[in-house]
Amino acid sequence: MNAIVEESRRHLGDLIEACQRCAWHLNATAARIEWPVTATALSQRQMDLALFEPLAAVNERFAKLQDLLGTTMRHLCELCGERTDTFLRVLAFCEKTGIITSADAWHACRSLRNRAAHDYGNDFSLTAAHVNALHEQIPDLTAVTLALAGYAKKSLGIEPGDPRFAEALARGVGGSGGIAARDRQKSCVPFSTGDDTQEPVDEHRRVTGYATTSRMTCP
Repeated sequence: MNAIVEESRRHLGDLIEACQRCAWHLNATAARIEWPVTATALSQRQMDLALFEPLAAVNERFAKLQDLLGTTMRHLCELCGERTDTFLRVLAFCEKTGIITSADAWHACRSLRNRAAHDYGNDFSLTAAHVNALHEQIPDLTAVTLALAGYAKKSLGIEPGDPRFAEALARGVGGSGGIAARDRQKSCVPFSTGDDTQEPVDEHRRVTGYATTSRMTCP
């Protein structure tokens, strides 16, 4: 095996471990919050860091995990000899192999992830709806994380260097409950605030692949 391929395989293992670490931290942080979050609680506890710090962490880590998963799926496809000129091809391969349930579900989760950067100000109803929607989708992103690692191990013989995060996720330790057993057929749907208006999708980013990140830690 030449040095370039070996380095690419090592990098995939590192990416998978980064996804598992981020998923574990996301689940562990979510477990510290009493769900569902209500607008009343947000309004009454505006200065309560015990509530707002973990909510902010969930918001950030959800976005980071989806970014990392997108990067890792593309790299997996490259090592499998699949075309990666558009992210739609990456999604098609991942759907075919069972890593994701569907491309549509991934796009819907991406729309929800993009809302993470939005500042809802004092609109506590929107804030509560957003964080509750994130919480509902954590098991689905965790399932993608585990499925991605499983496919890399089965098809390429690639595993992360540290197995502890994968083992903890599979057991549901520190998570939102029953991670591995959660039904992955559940759709990932952006939250609703009572109307059917949805945030428009940036077509260029949708077709060419979403913004990736080189950060491989999830503090």
